[in-house]
Parts: sequence; structure tokens; C-alpha cells
Amino acid sequence: MPTTTIYHDRDRFVAVLTDALADPDHGGVMDAVDVVASDSHPGELMLVAQDDVTRTWHSDGRRYTRYRDAFMALGDALDAINADHAPLTWRWSAT
Repeated sequence: MPTTTIYHDRDRFVAVLTDALADPDHGGVMDAVDVVASDSHPGELMLVAQDDVTRTWHSDGRRYTRYRDAFMALGDALDAINADHAPLTWRWSAT
């Protein structure tokens, strides 16, 4: 199985999310993001986004033990980018 390099750069991660929000015709945010298992830290998850142009993966620089926490972080990031819309974090924190 080929390896994939993930760059741990929160600023680039946010930039990729911003681009995905601005151009939903290319799949939007949900096509750009994923939560993946860490090879170097078993039992931990990473929230990553793929740049639509360079096809490189960027993480938010944090590690999670639950998918719910990773998706809450995604909601936080999207809320910060697009503050005019209703907060998204409550959707995952309400359960």
C-alpha cells in the first residue's frame, strides 16, 4: 500500500477549508475532509483536508481519540472561517 504524506500545518488546513467553502462545485468541504488513523500514533485520529489543486493532505495539527471530537474541531474551524452562518459545533456537541 502506498504511503501518503500529511503536512501538519493548521494555516494551510484552514486555507484548504476556505477554498472548499468558496468552491462547492468541486465537492465542497465534505469532499475535502477526512478523519484518518495515525500510523505513528496508534489509537489516535487526525482531521485532514486535501488541497484540490496540489492533491496534498494537511492536518489541523491536533490528534483525537474520538471521531466526534475531530468533527467538533471541523465545526469550530468552519465557524471561524464563515462566522456569518449558524454555528456548526452544536450539531456534534448536542449528542
